[in-house]
Amino acid sequence: MTLFFSVTNVFAQSWEIVGNQMFAGPWSDLLELEMINDVPHIVYIDYNSWEIRLSKFENNTWSVPANGVIADEAGGTYRSVVDADGNLYVAFNDSDHSGDVSVKKWDGNSWQNVGVPGFGIDVRDGYAMQISCLSDNSLVVAYPAAHSWEAGDLDVLHFNGTIWEPIGLDIVGDTIGYISMGILSNDNIYINYRTDNEESRVVKYNGTTWDIQTTPFDGYSTYRSFMQVGGNDEIIGWRADYGGDEYVFYTANNDVWEPMASPNHLGVHPLDYSWAVEYNTIDNSWYAGYTVSTSYGSYFKKFDGTDWNQVGDSIIYNPGGFRYSDLEFNSVGVPFYTTTSAYNLMSLTGTAGLESNNSLADFTLFPNPSSSQITLSFNTQEAQFSLFDMNGKELFSKVVANQESIDVSSFEKGMYIVKIDGVAKRLVID
Repeated sequence: MTLFFSVTNVFAQSWEIVGNQMFAGPWSDLLELEMINDVPHIVYIDYNSWEIRLSKFENNTWSVPANGVIADEAGGTYRSVVDADGNLYVAFNDSDHSGDVSVKKWDGNSWQNVGVPGFGIDVRDGYAMQISCLSDNSLVVAYPAAHSWEAGDLDVLHFNGTIWEPIGLDIVGDTIGYISMGILSNDNIYINYRTDNEESRVVKYNGTTWDIQTTPFDGYSTYRSFMQVGGNDEIIGWRADYGGDEYVFYTANNDVWEPMASPNHLGVHPLDYSWAVEYNTIDNSWYAGYTVSTSYGSYFKKFDGTDWNQVGDSIIYNPGGFRYSDLEFNSVGVPFYTTTSAYNLMSLTGTAGLESNNSLADFTLFPNPSSSQITLSFNTQEAQFSLFDMNGKELFSKVVANQESIDVSSFEKGMYIVKIDGVAKRLVID
């Protein structure tokens, strides 16, 4: 029997746990998810040992690689970034250096210091640090220096290959925390943070000093506000109000901030720090994952240019509430979403079938499931065939003809993604 699959109606409904549940633990209020060559990597605190660790998913299991411990004792917060060459960096409070800021690079086998460890003054707030990359892959770190509990200076430093050097003058005395940072392709740097008056503020580096932007955030008593860059240098910002506690989204066009759309919010009461917003370069759309405080369920939505629409199950996972979430996409557009407390990584398998702007309208593969061969049928004479595992790792690729059969008997039982000229469908090998 020939099976015809609808990419949107069949695939994009099911969130699945990647590997074993509770891949780390017992609990942490912060983690960072990164995709490196389509392999999920997570930086987290193991509260049994208080170590900051790296865990990665390979061979269908989670493991801490040898020498994967970043710091023997968690000194506070940490943030990670992967540069364009796939190098992983982590900025963190270094307990070996009085809680001051250090940055390390994972070389695949061990962690190496980037510059002198402990180069930055102790971070004032547990969630207030960011690390990102300029267009030349050089690193930028931003954090509020802990001159006092009430407020600190916003320090922004750049690693020039040898030392960490300041970018502009410090923004003095009004930084309370919750920093986010966005860097455009032209290396313009934007930073959003909460002031000591508990208001959201956005600043932009003009080459010499930091200019304060006029934004819709101004004057709001803001619990948390954040900013992200994606797509064609699009900047979006969002805030969680003390009053309504809704996530409200805005975009900036030539530094003019305006509502993203109408309605311009998710219309929910978000839990604590449970936001995760990323841009998917495969279908050129923004996605948001978050947890609702009333049900403690985690939800996932896509922005279609007008509104935010539910993707996948209504509740991804519900262990009793999350403090922090993170979201990344692999090379074929599959979203991976992880949350603290549960320590699960969820994959929405269906969105591997994102729409493609090519001449191939659709294809069929049969039989499905299969234990031996599959036959491909499409509306062109030949096309590019690729087979991926559910982590997005390419296993096999070749140019195939219409009605050609492919031997899949050598692959392990399980679910896979078949792509024909960019159009993707799920295959079960039994």
